[in-house]
Amino acid sequence: MHLRKLFLIAAASLCFAAAAMAQSDAAAPSQPDASAKPPAKSKKKSKSKKGGARKTSKKSRKKKSSAPSAAIQTVEPVVPDDGEPPQLTHQPVAAGTRGKPLTVAAHATDANGVFGPVLYVRKSGLGSGDYVPIKMIASKIVPGDYSADVPAALTNVEGLEYYIETWDLAGNGPSRAGSAEVPMAVTIEEQKKAIAAPTLPTTVTIKPKGAPPAITHAALTQALRGKSVEINARLVGDTGVQGAVVMFRHAGERDYRALPMGNIGADDYTATIPAAMTTSDLEYYVEAFDQYGNGPARSGAPNVPYALKVMDASPAAVPAPANAGRRRH
Repeated sequence: MHLRKLFLIAAASLCFAAAAMAQSDAAAPSQPDASAKPPAKSKKKSKSKKGGARKTSKKSRKKKSSAPSAAIQTVEPVVPDDGEPPQLTHQPVAAGTRGKPLTVAAHATDANGVFGPVLYVRKSGLGSGDYVPIKMIASKIVPGDYSADVPAALTNVEGLEYYIETWDLAGNGPSRAGSAEVPMAVTIEEQKKAIAAPTLPTTVTIKPKGAPPAITHAALTQALRGKSVEINARLVGDTGVQGAVVMFRHAGERDYRALPMGNIGADDYTATIPAAMTTSDLEYYVEAFDQYGNGPARSGAPNVPYALKVMDASPAAVPAPANAGRRRH
């Protein structure tokens, strides 16, 4: 009896002690140490994050600063159309010398650029359809200055009439000096022979005058009625090229008409037979002199010209009806 009581008392004391130990273990985490610090690893992580943010911000700044420079492009200024034709000034040419080239000059300017000018020249007394167009060449020294040479073949007459016409690159114009109805007149005079005073005999050195230029030309054989015809040739001469012309006429006519050729760069020359002349078959040849008057050199000849057959444009093909080939069942 007494042993049983003692056993019960010992078991109760053991349970009490276990409960007390459990309470002490549970209460310990509720009181953290005030001197505890965050782990060093967490500091490294925070530093790395801050450093990464700084690096990304610097990179983004670099990208932002470099982005505008890549987008910069050079833009050429656009000149607005002023709606005005070019300013054209010209000092009329009053006289020329028979058988000598005649130079005509003009000055043309425009904010939108100048197209032309073109010199139109004819023999005095001819009709408005007989003007010969000559493109004026821009000066390489003075901006806005243009000039054209009327070839010697056209100055073997009593007189000439001419006018100048130009547009700007926006289509405004034309500006004119003279006009087709009221042209400017040029009197052609005979060359005056100077009478030299007698002098003592001196040593005279005779220099060679050179030779006429060589002409290379691919002959044209066909043209369309009512369309202008461009004739090109290459003229090469050691002593220069002067008086290059296309001589043309309608088949069956006796006299040729002279169409001056303009230099378009290097040794290349060109001339355009107007559309008004392509009403029937044509005959033509090319000729030129050198700067000393040697020549003419020719491609073709007055008695053996190139034949240019003028043809009508072929009519446009008419498509067959879509149901023409189907059979009815």
